[in-house]
Amino acid sequence: MGPKLPGAIRLQALLKATHALSDYRLVLKQGEPFSPVVLRVHSDPIAVIGKVLEQNDKAYTRLQEFLEMGFNMVRAGLPSQGGSDKPREPTNERLGTDMFVAEKRIIAMCVEAALREDDFETAYSYVVSRLGAPDPGDIPVPYDGWSWQAALRAGQYVRTERSQQPTHLGTASGNLEIRHLEQRIECLATALRVAPTSELQEVLKSFRRCEEQLDSAIKEEAANEAAWDAAGNVAYLPGAFDIPRTESLHPPRNITAAAAARQAEEAPMSLFDLSRATARVAQRSF
Repeated sequence: MGPKLPGAIRLQALLKATHALSDYRLVLKQGEPFSPVVLRVHSDPIAVIGKVLEQNDKAYTRLQEFLEMGFNMVRAGLPSQGGSDKPREPTNERLGTDMFVAEKRIIAMCVEAALREDDFETAYSYVVSRLGAPDPGDIPVPYDGWSWQAALRAGQYVRTERSQQPTHLGTASGNLEIRHLEQRIECLATALRVAPTSELQEVLKSFRRCEEQLDSAIKEEAANEAAWDAAGNVAYLPGAFDIPRTESLHPPRNITAAAAARQAEEAPMSLFDLSRATARVAQRSF
């Protein structure tokens, strides 16, 4: 059997997938160690990756590794959506569709695993960079019931004391609560873009609720900033004639809600602005 024959290609892909799985702790049935034949006869091999994510902490951070694992399962002719336990010939017509399904399922699995381990930052990055990407135009895109649900769950995530702290803020708000709410809205906007029409109402409810919380947090931040400025304005107190003006006493802090509001008209449209625009478009579609 030559290395380029379809059977040899399927076998090599199966061996690559099982070899990659051997790097992780995996128990499918109590007392039965994982073996290549288990993957070969499994009715839904992609679901095995979900088991790996459940049984191995921080495994979700190896997204690319799991994507390649899933692609090898597809190349091996294994079913990608459940159903028949017989291997099938990965024809060019079917290959693109099965690759698409495997990719979306695995990304959604990693998003949900990150949320389970209270790593919202990683889940957020996967949603906005992977699930919000445009669909390929050269293959018939099947129904994607995984992307919008993963984006919705990320958008519904509420920070707790167990949540991992962001490693850097960049140009985002220095207020962690406002930043988190903005990120949640971006996730919900992604869900609006990829969800079927029948599910938009559910996503919009979460979007409006998050938007209300964000508006409230921004108002609270602006009030706190105004109070901070007022408390620092000692230039007009008796005996303080020689004290420099407040601007000198208190250098600008990280960008705040009030500063962001003043700069809104000058700044180009941000991803957050696009998220709200997406919600308005989805709302009009009803």
